[in-house]
Amino acid sequence: SHYLTLETEPSSYHFASLYSPMFNMQSSASLCLQFNYYLKTSTDGHLYIELRDEKRTTKKQLLRISVAKLPSQKWKEITIPLPAQKGPFKIFFEVTWKTSAPWIALDRVRLSSGACPSHPQSLRLAQLDVQQPDINQLVIDWLSRRHLFITDLMDV
Repeated sequence: SHYLTLETEPSSYHFASLYSPMFNMQSSASLCLQFNYYLKTSTDGHLYIELRDEKRTTKKQLLRISVAKLPSQKWKEITIPLPAQKGPFKIFFEVTWKTSAPWIALDRVRLSSGACPSHPQSLRLAQLDVQQPDINQLVIDWLSRRHLFITDLMDV
């Protein structure tokens, strides 16, 4: 299996970023973002996922979570249903930290048109909007019921 890890250099702002190619899926009524990750145990850092428009003037945050709250030491899948997009966009992954860089690998990043499939082995995150609670709380709630939403995908 192949996966991506990012090496970073020391700086005053510690981060690692990954951008997708530009997508133009205006004819789709809904979209589904899915990816697998492997995280070594870490207490420092956050994972952000955003959609950015072609000119980088608009950002829509899909996920912001402390890596300490994510299951670690096993491959896990995250599924995020998305509404239709009006124009071209990129998917932006970023990991930030203060002192100790988290070790995270991404694999099988995929974007598909249509509704997300129901899959018991995936942590499914709802679409974010202003009326919804903080995504950290949503994920904490789901992780506290781990047996319902997250199961092992494979051993490493």
